[in-house]
Amino acid sequence: MRDVRRRRDRVGDRCAPFAGSSPTRTPRDRGVASRITESIGERDEFMIDTIRVDGIDVHIDGPDDAPTIVMVHGWPDTFRLWESQVAALRDSYRCARFTLPGFELGAPRRSHSVDEIAETMSGIVDAVSPTRPVILMLHDFGCAFGYRFTVDAPERVSAVIMFDVGDANSPEVDAELDRTAKILRNGYQRTLAAAWRRGGRGSNTVSRLMAKVLGTHADPTLIHSGMNYPYEAMLGNPDLPVLGAVIAHPTFYLYGTKKPFMFHSRDWSDRLAATEGCAVTAVRAGHWLMVQKADEVNSAITEWLGSTKV
Repeated sequence: MRDVRRRRDRVGDRCAPFAGSSPTRTPRDRGVASRITESIGERDEFMIDTIRVDGIDVHIDGPDDAPTIVMVHGWPDTFRLWESQVAALRDSYRCARFTLPGFELGAPRRSHSVDEIAETMSGIVDAVSPTRPVILMLHDFGCAFGYRFTVDAPERVSAVIMFDVGDANSPEVDAELDRTAKILRNGYQRTLAAAWRRGGRGSNTVSRLMAKVLGTHADPTLIHSGMNYPYEAMLGNPDLPVLGAVIAHPTFYLYGTKKPFMFHSRDWSDRLAATEGCAVTAVRAGHWLMVQKADEVNSAITEWLGSTKV
């Protein structure tokens, strides 16, 4: 039985403590677990909620009756990655974001498999949108976890927005990389995997230095080697299906062009662009294009969502 707990803020006072009326219990929409709700004052046009699903805080912005977007980040980020997208979309969409298990500073240090993260996503989707399919917004390893979820539960997804990672583990991507690109890719990925295995303060320093070299916009004080488990668990995993091999939903793929190599093959992006209901957009930015070119990216997302049945 899943544990789902909710707390609610007034819009415009996001840092206020969750004080107010006494908790009231109501049945959860799908009856999986009970929900504890704390409300502050009168209901606004939309509220900012934090619900806790199986020990994970899920932050929700936007109208309750709007289509729900579930946002999944990658390395070395947290739910904070999506601030600009939430600000741009929350008037028309219900934005739900969370930090991947083990990524929060001080979280228990252990690896989580792709199957475990997909199960975590299943619980979150059930909690935030029990009766309607959701739009997935994914970046980096979030694309891998989200793709697995779309394969396991296609009926729970209406559309997918992917940032910068396509068929990253396909033979086609490997074939398109020259020797220098392969050295760069394998070097940073193996360094982060080794930092995960070693642990300790020195590995945290290595992880922060690597994040700086790669151009991340994450707060360095929140980066630690415990975030690196996907590199150990997923890279070189022969049981991991090729990402994006089957596109079963309307999909918008945005990628940065200012990188030493791509995380998708040209054939994959061409096939996606030619698929009805799908689109591909290149942005003059790096891997974290949703931060580096937020206005351009948000405009493209808003336009695509407006033209897509979700």
